[in-house]
Amino acid sequence: MSKAMILIVDDNEDSLDLMREMLMPSDYEVVCATSGTEAVRLLQESTPDLVILDIMMPDMNGFAVLDVMRATPALEDTPVIFQTAFASQEHGRRTVEAGESYMLCKPLDVDLFVRVVQRCLSDGSRSRKSEREEATSAG
Repeated sequence: MSKAMILIVDDNEDSLDLMREMLMPSDYEVVCATSGTEAVRLLQESTPDLVILDIMMPDMNGFAVLDVMRATPALEDTPVIFQTAFASQEHGRRTVEAGESYMLCKPLDVDLFVRVVQRCLSDGSRSRKSEREEATSAG
């Protein structure tokens, strides 16, 4: 069985290093991007099992990266965890409207972060696909 691949996107190198360190004991393949533009380039080259997106980045925010993912058939069901240092009601609303389940606030709690990552990987894209299929068959 291959390692789960996780793409972490954050414009703060210290945050990237911290998240990578938090995930090291779980032996995931971790790929990092320091901008939304770099993330989109990496997403065109590979399909991660999970994407962890910073919401506020200078070039392309996390919601814009998510829009690209959801418009790409190979990525449309990839689970996403949003994380931000500046959580707001608006960010929470947009996260829910985008159909994502998790928005974590920095500084990240190590145990919670690892549990959320594990849950997203175990649920995988199955939950998003089943939700979408239920919505399609009901409509």
